[in-house]
Amino acid sequence: MIFWISLIILITLILSVIVWRLKNRPVIFSLVVFVPFLSGLLYYTWGNYDRVQHAAMVQQRMAEMSDDIKGESSRKKLISEFEQHLREYPESAKGWYLVGKLYLHDQRVDEAVKALQKSYKLNSEETDTQLALSQALFLQHNNRLDPQAEDLLKKVLKKVPESPVALTLLGTDAYNKHQYNQALSYFEKLLPYYSPDSEDGAKLLEIIAQAQKLRR
Repeated sequence: MIFWISLIILITLILSVIVWRLKNRPVIFSLVVFVPFLSGLLYYTWGNYDRVQHAAMVQQRMAEMSDDIKGESSRKKLISEFEQHLREYPESAKGWYLVGKLYLHDQRVDEAVKALQKSYKLNSEETDTQLALSQALFLQHNNRLDPQAEDLLKKVLKKVPESPVALTLLGTDAYNKHQYNQALSYFEKLLPYYSPDSEDGAKLLEIIAQAQKLRR
């Protein structure tokens, strides 16, 4: 149990560094990329404990990664561990999902799409996978939703009508296509998730104000 707690803390630190590096990007990008990676990791480490045969090797790598937590090498080592697991268990939908998210954090978008497509093929009803694949396709197509991504997000909204990630992607896509009324319909649904006094809330209000101005 100590090993898994340590691993979760390590991943949290890695994600914190990535968020810091992306701090100058819009809040929309941060929301899109990082939700819901950590919950998936918890499921993977605890829910599939009996299938993780290489725990000792991962633990050995942890000590190496902790010394270089701010560098790219730590993330690449973690990716390597998941890739090894998938060579042993290629039918692991959750494993493909997690490595796909890591590829995304590493800006390896094409590889992320391939991994997440495999995860989706293995479990097409998993909401987290539908969202992650939509995110990767969105980035692959220069911040535009292709037909598959749009279809996936509509499926998500049928199950989770107030999904922040789905609303963010759909709103951003509509905004980029100059469909400002549609963009506002999505962005305004995000308001309950942010305090207007917070930095993220202020950025969301700014985006909404821009859309309101441009639609005239």
